[in-house]
Amino acid sequence: MLILVSVNDLRVRIPVGYYPEEISLKTDVFITVKVKYESQNIDDDLNRTIDYQKIGETIKHLSQTSFKLLETFCEKLIEQLSSLYGYLNLQCISVSIKKMHILESGLDAQSHEVFVEKNQF
Repeated sequence: MLILVSVNDLRVRIPVGYYPEEISLKTDVFITVKVKYESQNIDDDLNRTIDYQKIGETIKHLSQTSFKLLETFCEKLIEQLSSLYGYLNLQCISVSIKKMHILESGLDAQSHEVFVEKNQF
């Protein structure tokens, strides 16, 4: 059976950006994480599933580290989650980060979004 656990639109402030002012000001982003894994049976044992609270804690912990690119943040988050849940039959981890406020760029966009997915574990 294929199981999907997700945390959707977790709002965090992260020090990310190419420009120093972006890192020092921090940026509000919305992060969505989806983890798919295969299991032969479902029961009430939290140790044999994905704890979405731990996903949130992992995001908040990683958000204390600065990165130049959202893609790098996504990659590091996927690495940490795959390490945390490596004992499960992971099929896919995807991370989407939506950045609502951008430095003036001349673009008339509501937001910018980065999506990173890993399928091979």
